[in-house]
Amino acid sequence: MSFLTSGLVTTSGGVVFGAALAAGTDWSLAPLQEPGDELKAQGFQLAANIARELSTLAVDRAYAPSPVKFNGTILQPDELNKAIRIGDMIGSPLILYRNRDKPADGTFLIGARDAGIFSVGGCPVIVATCGEHLVFAHAGRDCLLDRQRVLTNGKEKGRPHESVVNAVVSALLKKSRMDTDIKNICVHVFFSIRPEDFYHPFEHPNTNSGVYNRALATYARRNYDGTCIIHDRQGIYLDLPPIIAHQFRQLGVRSVNLDSAYLPTSASHTRNGDGKGRHLAMIVRYQ
Repeated sequence: MSFLTSGLVTTSGGVVFGAALAAGTDWSLAPLQEPGDELKAQGFQLAANIARELSTLAVDRAYAPSPVKFNGTILQPDELNKAIRIGDMIGSPLILYRNRDKPADGTFLIGARDAGIFSVGGCPVIVATCGEHLVFAHAGRDCLLDRQRVLTNGKEKGRPHESVVNAVVSALLKKSRMDTDIKNICVHVFFSIRPEDFYHPFEHPNTNSGVYNRALATYARRNYDGTCIIHDRQGIYLDLPPIIAHQFRQLGVRSVNLDSAYLPTSASHTRNGDGKGRHLAMIVRYQ
């Protein structure tokens, strides 16, 4: 059973969704990429476990983009065209849709009983709605902050936009076809690592990480206020939900809810020390 649920959220556009986090520390979706993977040794138990979790949430279809590139891309659901019949493991019609050939940070959930899932270890998940449309997106540090901009203090770009936040807003406005609808976008953030667990030391055993962390401190001080970063003499603590809120508000979005933005204190994450700690994040659309 899931150990954290946010309850149901009803938006001004009539969309109803829920968010849940499955207990456990090894929910990597890597073994499930193609039809038939659910029958292989590495994928069989994983497929059954995912199907059981989703069945408790009344899900028919699950969409799992591959966010490995942190590229800020939002796909259309039909681009996740690898149909994996994970429901067969438990006698259910549930299908998981993937496409590792098109890495992306998010997609739309169009119909009732559609779910979006990620394996997360502290990276936040954004849910944004505009009218009848809903996008869910992976929002890890490198999805929110362009590494090339950070390393050059904003002089060079590694991608067209700073953040996956831009892609989420753009995707929603394209669906609505009215720029004025930006005022109707509502955002909720879930499952972020807490800032006290997300320290970036200036002196790091990995030289490249140390260089990045020092550049990050300079860049963050220049572009974000004290609600987003906490610094001491040896490094900085990064607070991702306020960064997400700051970015949305810069684009004109005013409704950003951070009430359930953080992992529970008992939850593990990839900064725990052993590199493990991946939970299954599930966003389910009910209406």
